[in-house]
Amino acid sequence: IGSKVRSELLMQGDPVGQTLDVNGTNLVVVGVLAEKGNAGGNDQDKVVLMPTTTAQKRFTGTELVSVIFAQPKLSSELDNAMTQVWQTLMKRHHNAPGFKVDSQQNMLQTIGRILNMFGFVMGGIAGLALLVGGIGVMNIMLVSVTERTREIGVRKAVGAKKKDILIQFLIESATVTGVGGLIGIGIGAGLSYGAGAISRQFMSGGIGGKPGIPIHLPLWSIIGAFAFSAFVGIFFGIYPAMRAANLHPIEALRHE
Repeated sequence: IGSKVRSELLMQGDPVGQTLDVNGTNLVVVGVLAEKGNAGGNDQDKVVLMPTTTAQKRFTGTELVSVIFAQPKLSSELDNAMTQVWQTLMKRHHNAPGFKVDSQQNMLQTIGRILNMFGFVMGGIAGLALLVGGIGVMNIMLVSVTERTREIGVRKAVGAKKKDILIQFLIESATVTGVGGLIGIGIGAGLSYGAGAISRQFMSGGIGGKPGIPIHLPLWSIIGAFAFSAFVGIFFGIYPAMRAANLHPIEALRHE
């Protein structure tokens, strides 16, 4: 039995030799497992282990075994061990189909490839959204330059240089996208912590033994997201800013 099974059943003294009732079947405790903590969302200290034949006769009522876990003595012998397991299965079951031998390493690699593909797709969607948003910001700034042509002419007439006009419109463009980035960060953080709070209501065990899905929002990601959104504004605001900076003051003052 697991260590938490012993504590929750209030077993006094040495539990070895005591009887444990499992679904109406009395089983004798032969040992207590060392504390292992949580793994994969399952509490490894709340388990009851018994011989396969006992589980088949007393609980499942079938002799079928769906999964067998094996571990080689040396990790370097993993491939050889998998080959030997496969050959043994084929020999004992006369090459019957339906068997599969796999390793956690292969499964992790498969999951990694799926996550990488998912990240690539999401990155493409995010890039397309940034492109559309950047074009929208550029159009807004072009409209702003057109509407403020006389203002630009007045500023140039009183001594404003090209770089002053250029910096002004770049700052305005970066402000627009920077504020949008802050709003997006706030919405993303709110949804993340909201999902974490909801998961804590329905999940009894998570990573590290804590309930629910752990949520971590590092500071570097917040700063990076804000800086990138501001950079998008600067990049797409260069053309409108240069157009404003290159306006001739006399023609700008004549603009209606």
